[in-house]
Amino acid sequence: MWKGRSPVLPVILLLLAKTTWGGVSGRVISSDAKPIGAATVSAYAQETAESRAERLMAGRSRAPLGTVGSTADGSFQLDTINPVVDVEVRAEGFAPSFVTVVNGQPLTAALTRAKSRRGVVTAKGKPITGATVVWMAGGGSSGASTELIVKSGADGSYDVPDPDVWANGLVIIHPDFGLLERSPDLAKWPPSLAHELDDGVAIEGSVVEERSGQAVAGARLWVGGWPLGKTAAGGAFLIGHAPSAWRSVLARTDGLVGTAKPAGRLVIQARPARALSGVVRDAKTREPIAGAMVALQSLPWEALWTAASDARGRYTFPSLAAAQYRSYVLHPGYSPDTGERD
Repeated sequence: MWKGRSPVLPVILLLLAKTTWGGVSGRVISSDAKPIGAATVSAYAQETAESRAERLMAGRSRAPLGTVGSTADGSFQLDTINPVVDVEVRAEGFAPSFVTVVNGQPLTAALTRAKSRRGVVTAKGKPITGATVVWMAGGGSSGASTELIVKSGADGSYDVPDPDVWANGLVIIHPDFGLLERSPDLAKWPPSLAHELDDGVAIEGSVVEERSGQAVAGARLWVGGWPLGKTAAGGAFLIGHAPSAWRSVLARTDGLVGTAKPAGRLVIQARPARALSGVVRDAKTREPIAGAMVALQSLPWEALWTAASDARGRYTFPSLAAAQYRSYVLHPGYSPDTGERD
């Protein structure tokens, strides 16, 4: 259990496999083992949950370290200096594939055929244009996930490879409506990919420093793991379209953090932030492990924060609220480490 001042949390992973590092090479094939040419293979640097949420709210796709196309026999070679990379493979008529590659392990990406389906985004029965529609699939050995970002057109429609084949999450973002998050029922999405947005609810309040009572300007406001606003110069804020079922607001600066639950106009008391740091090591060799994703999820299952270990195995969470957290560490080739910290 963690409580109080800037602890150091050692994390040990059990080694399952180890290879030497190089670029990323391999083949792209279909599920029936036939080669796929002209597939797009992209490598990405690891991304924290916080950075990803901020990027998606801004409507930005992930910037690749490099991209190549597969040849007629499905082979590819992608040069990268990063020892741990997220690799995504896409091809017309197939669901996207995603895997985290460590130390240049050879990759065989087997793609599953997926027909295109059309979805539509509406609000109050009218089509919504310009909504950011994010289909995703995650939960792998690295904690990362693939994503497909599209914008709804003038008629509210968009096209996506059949999500029943690959996707386990959906997020729709629009500045004039509440954020929509969905997951499939019994691993199946509805026959009609029709998504109705609502206005959400307004959250109004202010953030003050607990000891001095002074207003806190520029604090980022997080609701359900999403950055939905900032405080103004006088510490006041108005989130116009928060999800209707919101449970808490977290306000963060580099040195202060505070939370509040629904209670009319909020006054969030910001306190000095807690820091958590540590080192991820191999359980047998005691060598540091780079590229491990350390995750903290505040209980009961609200915000998720992640940090990647560096070349020396070190990681840090610089700005945490005092709370109970469930922690886990993920890295391809290792068994996960889990626990709870308070």
